[in-house]
Amino acid sequence: MVGSAMSSPNPQGVGHIVNISFDGDGPARWQALTGQAACAPSGDPQRRVAIVLDQQVISSPQVVEDIPCNVGMLGGQTQITGNFSPEQASELAVLIEGGALPLPVEIIEQRTVGPTLGADAISASAWAAIIGSALAGAFLIVVYRLVGFVAVVALGGYALVAYAVQTGLGATLTLPGLAAFVLAVGMAVDANVLIAERSREEYAAKPRLERASEMGYANSLSAVGDVAVTSLLAAVLLFGLASGPVRGFGVTLVIGVVVSLFSALVLSRLLTLAVLRIPAVKRRPRITGITEIGPVRRRLEASDPGFLRRPARYLAVAGVVVVVMVSGLFVRGLELGVEFTGGRLVEFTTSNPVSVEQVRGAVDATGIGGLTVTETGDGAVALRSGELTDAQVGQLREAVGAAGGGAELLRDELIGPASVPNWPAAGSSRWVSRSPRSSCIWRSGSAGRSAPARSRRC
Repeated sequence: MVGSAMSSPNPQGVGHIVNISFDGDGPARWQALTGQAACAPSGDPQRRVAIVLDQQVISSPQVVEDIPCNVGMLGGQTQITGNFSPEQASELAVLIEGGALPLPVEIIEQRTVGPTLGADAISASAWAAIIGSALAGAFLIVVYRLVGFVAVVALGGYALVAYAVQTGLGATLTLPGLAAFVLAVGMAVDANVLIAERSREEYAAKPRLERASEMGYANSLSAVGDVAVTSLLAAVLLFGLASGPVRGFGVTLVIGVVVSLFSALVLSRLLTLAVLRIPAVKRRPRITGITEIGPVRRRLEASDPGFLRRPARYLAVAGVVVVVMVSGLFVRGLELGVEFTGGRLVEFTTSNPVSVEQVRGAVDATGIGGLTVTETGDGAVALRSGELTDAQVGQLREAVGAAGGGAELLRDELIGPASVPNWPAAGSSRWVSRSPRSSCIWRSGSAGRSAPARSRRC
């Protein structure tokens, strides 16, 4: 029965207030409620009116002393004061207005990530980043020497700039986003390799270090740009058409591609040209790594100088590989996740090592049918079914724990049968409640606080 709720500056003092109006039977019921509360003495908890949303008290203002007992507030309007900041008053107004919606809630998507999985993901990602960066850096330095070392420094600048851009945009790093970040690092390494090889060709044609490097960057621009444009198109499509974590992959990939271009074509170029102008480097051009063609390429060209001009054999081999891969799709088919089929997927880790057969036997004893049991690595098992209740998930956890000496929930994903809607871009979203088990988001269909059209997603 809340007609509207909006924040405004306090005309009688500092801070902001929340103005509330009621409709329907709201004015009469509000008058009776405040009249009853006004009978309690000042400071008594019975004089407070609790505002409850999702079984949580979000505010409990006290009825002012000038309201008569058993009379209450007249007019169907009221104010909440309390020296609120603009953000606090706006947040409270949104919660009060949104909580009045008599709309059914349908679960479209629910995800729970346990703390163990999060910690393991952080640790594994950190080690993957360290090892991968070290190997890529070692490759560049061994193969391209001084130019490779400069490229490694530029890649360090890429990582700093990419992190700064993500922080500035307020983007949240997810596991798919981390995968996109690593992919962008690989693209930056590829660009530096392509530029270095092109510089070697230019030096072989005319042995001048600065000219070879300049021409290497200039003649590699089209190839590096083509790769970046196609990757950007794919990332934009993922962001525009996909949903959930896939959009995070698209956002991070866009940032990574743009920053990798800056790293390879601007930062690396400036550092390389500055190093090549050093007199000691000019006197020892071999240390730059671009004065000679690499040994692998030399051997290939020596054994078959025209191997790149007769691509039929390589295309034939590639064609056979593609045919085998496509045939595998028809023979085995695709194993679709719950994002495509709907249903619920729960993943547990056990204290003691346990096989898939042991877990399957344990969960079969619960009588819950239609379960698919798979091993996800590191001693974890995943159970998937078209429909599972919370009570059944508890039974499965007990069964897996009995087989493995204790079980801990790593993640819980529930995808409903309804498709995820396209939320209006003009709306604003705020967290209503959040717990380790679930989260709810309110999304406004209009930027105005008094707009009646709102939707809820849990």
